[in-house]
Amino acid sequence: MTLSRFVRAALAAALSSTLLLPSLATAIPVGEVATTKPGKVIDMSMIKPLFKKKSKAVIAGYQVGFVTHNKASAYAGGGSGARSTMETFLGNVDYALMQQIADAAYADYVKKLQEAGIEVIDAEKVKASANFQALETTPADSAAPYKVNYQGADMVVVPAAGLPLWFNQYDGLNAAGNKGKKNLKHMAALAKEFDAAVLQPSMVVDFSWLDTSGGQLARKARVEAGTSPYMVAAATVFWGTTDGGLSYAKFPGGLWSTTSTGKFAEASSDNNLALVKGLGYMGIDIGAVRSKKAVVLEADPATYKGAVLELLGGASETYKRAIQDIRD
Repeated sequence: MTLSRFVRAALAAALSSTLLLPSLATAIPVGEVATTKPGKVIDMSMIKPLFKKKSKAVIAGYQVGFVTHNKASAYAGGGSGARSTMETFLGNVDYALMQQIADAAYADYVKKLQEAGIEVIDAEKVKASANFQALETTPADSAAPYKVNYQGADMVVVPAAGLPLWFNQYDGLNAAGNKGKKNLKHMAALAKEFDAAVLQPSMVVDFSWLDTSGGQLARKARVEAGTSPYMVAAATVFWGTTDGGLSYAKFPGGLWSTTSTGKFAEASSDNNLALVKGLGYMGIDIGAVRSKKAVVLEADPATYKGAVLELLGGASETYKRAIQDIRD
């Protein structure tokens, strides 16, 4: 499972590509995960090398990226030259809530692996390993959250409590460039030490899907925003290794929720309190929003938490069922 120079270059390009808008035609509704073959939801070819022969797993990291701001544009080239742009911002969601979600999703992932018959190595035993302690990590906490702009989308990446935030050099959320270049070696050392697959899920959830219409022949351009969250397929990766080669299981179409988590309010200069409240504590200073095409999702915190956990749980359920299929 070692990577050639060509494959490494292709992987780096693919994982740093545009943060694609979701297509509800290809995304799987999270409520259908349990009845959909896992091979239609996740790339099983990247899971098979990890668990065809291994029955143990080290979870070396689990992190969730929460999109807080996104933007989409549509252009009509059919003579009208029409253009439409919309910006969306997340309100009423703070770091404490993000941390609760990351912690609960991590606990569920551990449970799902165990249900698949995988022995999950005790976290404290892993943390005591010199190989684990050698990982190149990135500081992240409520006082100084880790923020990254990934192809126009601003997000906060939150590690599960007790686990460090870290990236490999191919991760598009790695804003530090070459930092993390040695982490593949440390992952391989952990795999050898514990005779286990080493896993690091990196999940990304957007609070609102954006849909565009237009094109070269269209005369009108339109952008619409929804109030239900979805898992960003372009940025969500289940990283793993058993021998130093890199496994990167992705969700080709992603998952989406049918749960509306709030309502949109215009983010005008005199009506952006929710926006400032939602982002200011994280050091994201946007000032007064004057664009009439900028909207804030005034999310209900409890509903948002439930919907996002359903998405992350659906991803873990898919991973579990993929392992079961591989090991049967």
